[in-house]
Amino acid sequence: MYHVPLDLTNIPAIKQFIGREGDLDHLRGSLFPMTSSDQKIVVLHGLAGIGKTQLAIHFAISCKDAFSAVFWLNAATRETLCQSLAMLLPRLGHNENEPTAKQDLEQQARSVLKWLSKEGNSKWLLIYDNADQCSAAPTEQIFATSYNIAEFIPPANQGSIIITTRDMKLSKSVRLSQLYSVQRLPTEQAVQLLMSYGVPALRAGHQSTTRLVDKGPLTLADRLDGLPLALAVAGAYIQETGTPPGKYLEMYSDSRSWADLFENTEANCQYPNGDLIRTFRLSYSEVKRKSYPAAQLLLLLSCFDNRDVWYDLICNGINKVSRPTWLAEITTSEARFRRTIGELRNFCLVERTPPDNDSFSMHPVVQDWCRHQIKLEEEKVADQQGENELLTTTALRAILKAFRLRPTVRDGNYISAFSHIQSESSEQ
Repeated sequence: MYHVPLDLTNIPAIKQFIGREGDLDHLRGSLFPMTSSDQKIVVLHGLAGIGKTQLAIHFAISCKDAFSAVFWLNAATRETLCQSLAMLLPRLGHNENEPTAKQDLEQQARSVLKWLSKEGNSKWLLIYDNADQCSAAPTEQIFATSYNIAEFIPPANQGSIIITTRDMKLSKSVRLSQLYSVQRLPTEQAVQLLMSYGVPALRAGHQSTTRLVDKGPLTLADRLDGLPLALAVAGAYIQETGTPPGKYLEMYSDSRSWADLFENTEANCQYPNGDLIRTFRLSYSEVKRKSYPAAQLLLLLSCFDNRDVWYDLICNGINKVSRPTWLAEITTSEARFRRTIGELRNFCLVERTPPDNDSFSMHPVVQDWCRHQIKLEEEKVADQQGENELLTTTALRAILKAFRLRPTVRDGNYISAFSHIQSESSEQ
């Protein structure tokens, strides 16, 4: 009665999906109808380009027989979500006219939510994709594009839901939701993803990274640190141009050619949203409109080695005469600094560094984008050059002071400071 065949027409699926068996097992255990009669909601959270959308889609396609209906929704904005819901009406047997106004569109969306809440209709799966501009509560909708996604969750306590988002705070707005962090691909799966684009890597008959003829793919996979979007873009470029992986890595490491590698890659890398530079710009812009100091702190952190940055290290670089106002504000106390870092952690732009989680790290591809952004802003706005020079000057001052003082507050700071000097020297 409530069975609706899966329609892939508007679903941005890729041809090849690599790995993620542990993630898929988790989704099966959390969302299959037989696990519970209650409504089940998993919020897939992670860095832009980490593969949240493709994980959700692959789960839906591979497990479609476990559900009576599977629907994919574009949750980027309130309008796109309403449009996605309204487009489902004909598939549910409703003969509705095209909405002529925003009010009509939302009314049709509500009709779909009502259908999903009917008694006995409890085995459907909804995917709310790219819900990155949702607020935790209606009172927090301070931007025109923000909306409360909880308003569009079917009210009946039934069905299964996946929400993909870059913003960790979203889970607070959806009751009884389970937050699940999507991690980078392990090295072997990252190499497999490169190989799916025809990148030659293995000896005939061998399927292990320990048997690589050319270590270039392995080195490239390590450099991109398991970020699927970056790997897909690299694979597409190598496939299209015939560039050896080692040469691609050489050009990637050159700041003069870094951005050129990502031109016109969206059509070839299989990812519908395959523009890596634009993808990270969206996250950066979202952070910036919420907290300008957090956005600037992100750029400052990229001037250090990406693996280990801590509060005292940043404070070492502060010059009371020339320090930016935003930096002075967030370093008045460690508590305020950590709160600002929290804005970046919400979007997975930085993460805590194990084992003690007392310092912070940044994905190397995020660092590469940030350094590109600093140069881009300098080129566009002459007045920005002085501000960005302060970023690099502050970082260098902090690094040299930490190295000179050899602080004993944290074990390994001396070694960490040396890593920062190496990083800063390679960037000059």
